[in-house]
Amino acid sequence: MSFVLRVQGEPTLYWAGDTILTTDVLHVVANGKPDVVITHSGGAVLGALS
Repeated sequence: MSFVLRVQGEPTLYWAGDTILTTDVLHVVANGKPDVVITHSGGAVLGALS
């Protein structure tokens, strides 16, 4: 699940949550044009690559 947070006069924030890059995510970023993007992008390990 992800969220776009907007407050007048403040940067727009996109919190990507626990997600993978899909066309829906690309659509939100392309159309929402967030100033800040937060991702959970550390620590994931695939068994075959560890």
